[in-house]
Amino acid sequence: MRPETPVYRPADGAPLTPGPAAPRPGNSAVGIDPRGSAPGAARPGWNAPSAANTPVAGAKQAPLPKRPKGRLFVGFLMLAMFGSIAYLAGTTFFRYGTYGTITGRIVRVSPPWNGIVRSKHVSDGDVVREGQLLLTIDRPELSRKLERLNDELHLAVAELDAEMAQLKWEHQVLGERREKASADYFETWGNLLKEESLLDALAQQLVRSRELKLRSATSDADHEAVQLAESGQRAKVEKIQIALERLKQRAELSDADQSLQETRLRPKREKIDALRRELTRLRAESHEGEIRAPAAGKVVRTHAFSGEQAVDTAPLVELLCEGSLEVVLFVPQEKLVDFQAGRSLRLDIAPFQTPIHVEVTRLGDAFAAVPESLERYYRRGQQVLPVYLRPETPADADMLRLGAEVRLPRELPKIDWSQVETLWGLRS
Repeated sequence: MRPETPVYRPADGAPLTPGPAAPRPGNSAVGIDPRGSAPGAARPGWNAPSAANTPVAGAKQAPLPKRPKGRLFVGFLMLAMFGSIAYLAGTTFFRYGTYGTITGRIVRVSPPWNGIVRSKHVSDGDVVREGQLLLTIDRPELSRKLERLNDELHLAVAELDAEMAQLKWEHQVLGERREKASADYFETWGNLLKEESLLDALAQQLVRSRELKLRSATSDADHEAVQLAESGQRAKVEKIQIALERLKQRAELSDADQSLQETRLRPKREKIDALRRELTRLRAESHEGEIRAPAAGKVVRTHAFSGEQAVDTAPLVELLCEGSLEVVLFVPQEKLVDFQAGRSLRLDIAPFQTPIHVEVTRLGDAFAAVPESLERYYRRGQQVLPVYLRPETPADADMLRLGAEVRLPRELPKIDWSQVETLWGLRS
């Protein structure tokens, strides 16, 4: 505590002025130095006060220096900074014991051949069903080939129509010939049957004439006349038979001409059938340009727009298959005892504040290196085993995002409060 400076109070009412400082306790009135030096003796490192430093009556004394207030603010700022660093370090390296990511089955859809994107039917983020049309690809050379085959088919059909018209006319002519040949054939056949009956009658008459001649019951002239009549009739029948055979051949030729017409039409019909088969094949190939979803899911990314060139070696659409999202934790070997199939865990996933509930479905088959994105959380070169988990509820499944980072908080050690109470003597 600083000693107070005595103040002189004049009797005439003059203003108060500070007086000389009172001697400190233990000092004499003559001003003996507390260190034991005599008055007027020089002390090492001490100079006598000059006249400029001597207080003058009526002058104001200089105020004492104040302690800076910013030091408290700087102290609080440093404390907050170190606290934040400690919190970040704790949440980054000490709060979580295991890290992982969210994976899913991505289907990359590529075109069957090089072409041009004619139309785009979906956008990023669209949910599609299996078989839904995604893109339509055109191939210019295929389109030109289809047009050329269409022209050839139309020409072949026109040639077939002309040939059929020609054959129709020929068929009419042949029909008339066939009808006439048939009529002549049947007429000649009837005449042959009639003449053969006459020949039989003459043959019987000739037999009787011979018997009569043997008995001398008829003259030689009558017998010769019957014999000549029978031989003439026989020759006539033979001629009619030859004519009938030729008429039969003519009728058969008419039928052969009809089969020949069918033979003439067969190449043209085969050509038309071949063109139609080629057109069907090319149309089926052109339908392959309709890129459809191979499975139900969500469109993650499209790599082409209408009018752009499509290459068969580059994917056009990336599709996340429905229900394929799952959590993969990368667990060191010493922690695998805590990850049995069927166990329920709570994971933190940014940016959601609420943890998600997942269930261990299976463990990986082999240890592998830590993914590059998570290497900072593990030792260099550490081998981990992937553990696969599925969300327990649809609400948890909605929080999954492909490629997101998940973290498993460390389990705090369980405290046996009974032992604590026994240790402190609170329980007998």
